[in-house]
Amino acid sequence: MIQIDLKHEDGQANEDWFLPGEWLIATVRWELPQEDCQIKIQLLWETEGKGTGNREAAYQTEWVAGTVRGERDFRCRMPRGPLSCEGVLLKIRWYLDCYVEPLGIKARRPLQLSTTADFIRLPEGKKNQAVAKAMKLMGITSPQNESNPTTSDR
Repeated sequence: MIQIDLKHEDGQANEDWFLPGEWLIATVRWELPQEDCQIKIQLLWETEGKGTGNREAAYQTEWVAGTVRGERDFRCRMPRGPLSCEGVLLKIRWYLDCYVEPLGIKARRPLQLSTTADFIRLPEGKKNQAVAKAMKLMGITSPQNESNPTTSDR
């Protein structure tokens, strides 16, 4: 069993959105069937939608859990971006992943990187231009064709 709890630097808990540059403080609690397992934590973002999916870790740390039960706190500064996005063609999602070797146990805690406590949602008329710009900034490419307006040269 792996449990991940998040809180802000001011101690506020039970809130899963963080500002760019804000400190994320996490507590990982474990109860494992054996000692001396390697525990790896990653703060990462993933894209989902049209085009090639991307994934990148913004922070990672690991340690050996010498006991079958325990907890460990760590903190990391949230990056400037990319911000969480919920769109028709592109979604950007943030997670805190915990993986236990050699047992293959994984826990995932979704969170948001946002300046407004919500996903970026674009007005209908601006979606294609904004998605194309976001994809270009992140280096995401997809084959250019008429059915994919995000790759046009407009």
